[in-house]
Amino acid sequence: MGLFRVCEDLENMDGLHMIFKIVKGIILLNSPPILERIFKEEFIVDIIGALEYDPEITCVQHHREFLKDHVVFKEAIPIKDPIALAKIHQTYRVGYLKDVVLARVLDDTTSATITSIIHANNAFVIAMLKDDNTFIQELFARLKSPTTSQESKKNLVGLVKDILSFASLAIIGVCEILN
Repeated sequence: MGLFRVCEDLENMDGLHMIFKIVKGIILLNSPPILERIFKEEFIVDIIGALEYDPEITCVQHHREFLKDHVVFKEAIPIKDPIALAKIHQTYRVGYLKDVVLARVLDDTTSATITSIIHANNAFVIAMLKDDNTFIQELFARLKSPTTSQESKKNLVGLVKDILSFASLAIIGVCEILN
């Protein structure tokens, strides 16, 4: 990804278009170990950056700028486990990559593989939160507290909804694997 940064610094559009094709090709190989590697925090932002330079689109996309300037992570309850927090951020970025950046180029099998990675991350986070007694106690204490603002309660209910949704998706994924 160092070459990508050099090409971007030099505004070398031919090089950036070639890197786009290479990165897209790597993703379309549909290799779970490769996808898991390039979706790691150290690479994902540059991967998204490389995919901004699609030669078939006349203007450069600004996905990194959108993620940096417009996406706000609402932490209704602080998540103390840095691994779980990193998985949450990774999952959002990978979902954005799948649903926005690569929406028009992904084939069904690669899309399904990426969805499986997202579900695995969600299951990991749910397992971590389930075992964090402080997190669960604080969540319900804030929900019950008369001093918690309506906006905070709305965020807390949204968090519970997300947790239940992720947990049900994880169960569905396990059932599909078993069938």
